[in-house]
Amino acid sequence: VGLVLAIIAAIMDGCYAVPARVEALLKLEVRPVVFFFYNSVSLFIFGWICTIFLPLNSTFLSGGSNEFQFVWLAFLAGASLALCVYTSFIAVDIIGIALGSAVHSGTSIFVSAMFSVLVLEDNPENLGLYLGGVFLLTLGVASVALTHEISGFFDVALKQVSVSETTRLVNDGGESGVAPSSSSKDWSLANARSYGVGILIAVICGFIGGLSLVPYDYVSVSEQGLVFMPAFVTGIMAVAVVTIAVFFVVPSDTHRLTVADFHIDKPVVWGMAALSGMFLGFQFLFSFFAYSILPYGVVTPLVLTSILVSSLLGIVLFDEIQGPAALSVFYVSSLVVLGGAVMVS
Repeated sequence: VGLVLAIIAAIMDGCYAVPARVEALLKLEVRPVVFFFYNSVSLFIFGWICTIFLPLNSTFLSGGSNEFQFVWLAFLAGASLALCVYTSFIAVDIIGIALGSAVHSGTSIFVSAMFSVLVLEDNPENLGLYLGGVFLLTLGVASVALTHEISGFFDVALKQVSVSETTRLVNDGGESGVAPSSSSKDWSLANARSYGVGILIAVICGFIGGLSLVPYDYVSVSEQGLVFMPAFVTGIMAVAVVTIAVFFVVPSDTHRLTVADFHIDKPVVWGMAALSGMFLGFQFLFSFFAYSILPYGVVTPLVLTSILVSSLLGIVLFDEIQGPAALSVFYVSSLVVLGGAVMVS
């Protein structure tokens, strides 16, 4: 049951960032902080609606409470998670959903696994197998993150071999040689700075995300499940409100928010943000129940295999990974991720 819940949570987690990349939103150039705010409002409403189902909490969770409680550790978890959500939107906006999710997931897997083993002492039955799975998961998502670079390396290598052979044949025949193409090199130089910033933001997002739900491990069973949700989403909403307030008063005209930035007359903006919030809400809900059954160091890495879902959606919907070489790297890396997930579980 715990594994099924974790898999469903992974699917929801892989879907939540997709609405931020809808073409209509990109044309409007919706600012990440605005999308985050609408997203948080949706998640806040979702979390409090869950209180309607509190009488069923003990049915889903053995030892769970059916009474409302405001769990302050849940508020802390939500506040830290909000920072992760916001930075993830920034990363996606810079480097795309596939690459952003890959770096974020890889960092979160490593951080959550190490914290689980070293701090929570959730030692698996076979530590070597577990650590091997963590290594494969980290390697797999890193390979997905570097899909373009790895495929580009092979493309350049093949071109150099082709040019060398052509030069040899030309020299033998006495004709003019052909200079090797430098398009791949030009592409790398032009995008290195942007990718570097995006990857750094994704790493920070992954570090925060890997530890954000640790408080769930420290609350009693009576505070878990649906009981955990209201305070959790309130923490997220609190950070969202503070973030919006800060952006309204920043001295820089470039970064300052105005009412026009909220696109109130554009239903697609807050509609897509609401959809994103719902995906995230279900991800948390299924994750909470999974955490009540399985160790933190097992659930978090499994949920973060959402990289497969998000990357596939990035390929199918947004053509973010193109070409046979890049796609081959991605699919091989995906098999590595799946192998690691099996070993961890």
